[in-house]
Amino acid sequence: QGDSSMKRRFGGAGLGLSIVKTLIDLLGGSISFTSEPGHGARFVVSIRMKKQQPAVPPREPLPPVLTDRSVLIVVANEHARQALQDCLSARGLAAAAVADMTAATARLELAREKGKPCHLAIVDCEFLAKHDDDDHAPVSSPPWSDVALVVLCRLQERHKIQHFFGPDPRQMLAKPVRCGELWQALLNATGQQNAKRGANAGCSESSAAAAPAPCRTPSAESAATSAADILLVEDNVVNQKVALAIMKKLGYAADVAANGLDAINCLKRQHYRLVFMDIQMPEMDGLEATRLIRNPNTAVLDHDVVIIAMTAHAVQGYRESCLGSGMNDYVTKPITPEQIRDILERWLR
Repeated sequence: QGDSSMKRRFGGAGLGLSIVKTLIDLLGGSISFTSEPGHGARFVVSIRMKKQQPAVPPREPLPPVLTDRSVLIVVANEHARQALQDCLSARGLAAAAVADMTAATARLELAREKGKPCHLAIVDCEFLAKHDDDDHAPVSSPPWSDVALVVLCRLQERHKIQHFFGPDPRQMLAKPVRCGELWQALLNATGQQNAKRGANAGCSESSAAAAPAPCRTPSAESAATSAADILLVEDNVVNQKVALAIMKKLGYAADVAANGLDAINCLKRQHYRLVFMDIQMPEMDGLEATRLIRNPNTAVLDHDVVIIAMTAHAVQGYRESCLGSGMNDYVTKPITPEQIRDILERWLR
């Protein structure tokens, strides 16, 4: 690592690369790389494999609620647009695709003029965040106001949805997108759109049943928190998904912050009973964030909130460093359901 600080943007100690090298050797392949300080590294893997015939999955029927619906894909990345189109066309749903907001608005207006309005739009949150200005029609007014939206974003970018679209509930889909999740999101968005238009819009039972169920707690003894009582501070998307899945299985839900700075902002706006804090993060690391949370001169609402360190460092003395910064407890990665359950039962009773 060129940067060994806690705030470094890229983590890791090379263990994954060592595993990759071993796997490639077992497959009789080779790996090479070029590296330039300040610009990154480029790895090339060569493996001889048999050419496979492309798989043709069986075509599933189109859900009735989506019959005769038109879809517009607004995604900047060309390969992502094509992948989404392929996913929809595999079940007979044709979709137009554009690369920017200006083209999307123009296409929606043209469709309305022709009397064939677009019903659904799949929009990239990251792309929209770059165009959050007055040059584009707001989605609360025509031609966007009549379009059910599915927004694609990374988990740590969820706040951008509310900033761009306002407080109205929208369908959010985490990247990378899977076809099954995309179809469910389209059904959910259609159901919300029908409910908004009223019972006379023909909202079917199938679309109503597709609405996501609220997070539930098994019992008052095992889960005495609401969905907003836990804050997960973690910059790695995979680790976020693992932790959220474990907590969901245990009957808990959590908000997510991508780094220490985001966590401070969350704690300024809302009370939390417990914070799972990663240590090594960009912008602001977990130790510095904890010291600011404990500082009575900051605008954090609760300076005594329970903070649990989450880190892959298990060397002697590291736990003491975390506790010394003001953290209450410490768990090592990879986290397990047993660890999370023990922590929540210990600190949220």
